[in-house]
Amino acid sequence: MSFGGLFGNTVWKGEEIIPIIHSKEQLFVVIDAAVDFFKKHANPGERFRFTIERVGKDEFVKTIKEAYYGFGK
Repeated sequence: MSFGGLFGNTVWKGEEIIPIIHSKEQLFVVIDAAVDFFKKHANPGERFRFTIERVGKDEFVKTIKEAYYGFGK
């Protein structure tokens, strides 16, 4: 699953940070983690990619991996 893609004047390819998700329930957990990260850290009007860059890719990857690998525990 990839995150952080951007189109427009500057194009960024989303980066794959977790394997493909096959379970709908696990997908929802990971999406919720990404949305919560954005709600917590984004500035008004900021694009998701820029939030990740500003806060730090490592922090975002940690959040997503915790959701992915913590699913079902």
